[in-house]
Amino acid sequence: MGYNITSKDDLIDVQTINAGCKKIVKAGMSFENCARGVETAADMCSIETLSVDNKSMQPIMLNIAEQIRKIKDILENFSVSVQGLAQDVYDEQYSELQQYLEKIKQEQAK
Repeated sequence: MGYNITSKDDLIDVQTINAGCKKIVKAGMSFENCARGVETAADMCSIETLSVDNKSMQPIMLNIAEQIRKIKDILENFSVSVQGLAQDVYDEQYSELQQYLEKIKQEQAK
């Protein structure tokens, strides 16, 4: 795949990408905390405390907590995918740079 890499400055910055991904995962933890809060609230929702048409809101609230938690999982999976892809691209770029430098070295030796 040609990236036209001719110096180390052309390589993607994997460290910055990884740092950004860690921030995404950290943000995902906010969704986890929110889901726990919804579950705590659901635990207090018996038929006597919160019901609609004599049906407890607890199952609905637990479902909402599960959906919120899925957002965290999606963010984590996205982050892992981005980090993996960034490393793959870096490896390809680095290989291309090494080939370019070897070509320059060979041309200079002529």
